[in-house]
Amino acid sequence: MSATTKYEHVHPDFRHIIGMTDKQRIEFMDQPRWISYRLAQQILDNLQGLMHKPSKPRMQNLLIVGESNNGKTTLVRRFKDLCGQGSVDENSDPVKPIIVAEAPPSADEKGLYISLLECFFYAIQGDRSSFKTAISGHPSFSAMPCQVTDH
Repeated sequence: MSATTKYEHVHPDFRHIIGMTDKQRIEFMDQPRWISYRLAQQILDNLQGLMHKPSKPRMQNLLIVGESNNGKTTLVRRFKDLCGQGSVDENSDPVKPIIVAEAPPSADEKGLYISLLECFFYAIQGDRSSFKTAISGHPSFSAMPCQVTDH
């Protein structure tokens, strides 16, 4: 029996893993990977549709609710991988279409804004008690064309 026949039940893209050591195969299995399913694809399609809506004062949004460990963060990261490629626009300004900021464990506006500012590598000096102080120190935050989605 040839190696090809012996492992024909293994998808061709993964047959190279058979020759790895046990440690390497376990490391491969532990790597995060996307396994699509119908509801996840519907949510991704919804997010992509929202991303391409024309700007208006009250933009539509999507709240993703689920039990812990059901893949909400993985879904958001997948969306960023698919649609978040940075670029430079015609004015040579950087464009970052998707920023993923972890919402703080407590539901407070200050913590969310601080998390967003940290995505821009903005170091918040001094007292963190006022997110308005932090934002006023970063004028491009309000000038940057972005859509805010927290998760």
